[in-house]
Amino acid sequence: MSRAAVVVLALLLGLGVGAALGASPRATLAAFSDSAAATSGELTSGAIAKPTSPVGSRSLAGAVTLSWAATPAGTGTAGTYRVLRWSAPTGGTSVQACATTAPTTTCSDAGAPLLATAYYSLVATVGAAWSKESDRVAVPVAGSSDTVAPALAVGFPSTGTSFSSGSMSTKVAAGCPAGGVACGSTSDNVATTAVTYRLERRSGTGPGASTVCWNGSAWASATCLLGQQPATLVGGTAWRVPGSPETAYPNTFGAAAFTLTIRAVDAAGNATTATSTFSTT
Repeated sequence: MSRAAVVVLALLLGLGVGAALGASPRATLAAFSDSAAATSGELTSGAIAKPTSPVGSRSLAGAVTLSWAATPAGTGTAGTYRVLRWSAPTGGTSVQACATTAPTTTCSDAGAPLLATAYYSLVATVGAAWSKESDRVAVPVAGSSDTVAPALAVGFPSTGTSFSSGSMSTKVAAGCPAGGVACGSTSDNVATTAVTYRLERRSGTGPGASTVCWNGSAWASATCLLGQQPATLVGGTAWRVPGSPETAYPNTFGAAAFTLTIRAVDAAGNATTATSTFSTT
């Protein structure tokens, strides 16, 4: 037998012995993690905004009609919405009260308890995976004796303040550390259910003066015709006008006068309005 044949035979015998002894190929175990947001198509799990809480009104028969603002998601909005009815303002258990597909942003819950306050949250979903849920709101029984309007305050920019246009975005970012181009607080004896805003910017004087309004991402004259826009309500106690301070207050726009009008509403329809006027030089 040749030397090469002997070597081959030895290798085969070695493999056979290993198999007979129960040896197995060495296993390689691996683990990995990724700190980036998971992706689905062109969106990421962080692309969908936290929904604003729904606004509810109750008929004398007990049914609750709910409406909400479309939830931004990437360059569009969420595709589907689910409204959950909770047994308590925090904790508790939930059932799905109703569901819709965009662009529908209203539905009715016929199963609300007739003689007890109902609590609702909104779940917005993109595709089949990414979802975020709003804070809960309270909808009292029909004919509620609640006649107390929410308290409302503008935190920043406060009325009468003036900043240079070059420092405005920095001042707002510091004054509203949770985000937004303006911010403040609200409270109610039951719950503030919605806050809306109108933010005007007037530049120039005389025939050359112009007025534009903030739509959450840009200034536009057409926005001034739309009335108030939904603000972001956080936990029923804080609000902010959505958007980036750097975009809303660029260093280049110069002198301008601003008027911010904020309106807070509770579940019984009681409303409070607050105004702040400020300027840049």
